[in-house]
Amino acid sequence: MNERERFREALLFGKPDRIPLLPGEPRESTLERWHEEGLPRTKTYYEGLMEVLEIPYDPPKTPQPDLGVSFKMIPPFEEKVLEHRQGHYLVQD
Repeated sequence: MNERERFREALLFGKPDRIPLLPGEPRESTLERWHEEGLPRTKTYYEGLMEVLEIPYDPPKTPQPDLGVSFKMIPPFEEKVLEHRQGHYLVQD
C-alpha cells in the first residue's frame, strides 16, 4: 500500500496497512538544533523521524504538487518567547 492509498483508507474509515504519520513541520530554530544534534542536512526532518521511530519510509515517487494554499493563520503571529523556564521555551508562533 503506498502513502496515498494508506491516507485514503484512513480517511474513509477503511483498513490501512498502518496508520499514516503526518506530523507538522518543526520551527526553524528546532530544525537547526536537530542538525546540531546529528540530523544530517541531507535528510529531511521527516526522514530522520521515521528512522528514529523505526517506521519504513517510502519516499513519494513524484513530487508533491504545490496548490498555492496556505493553511497557516493569516496574518501569522510574530514568533516570540512567552516564557523560558528550566531550559524550556513557551513560544507563540
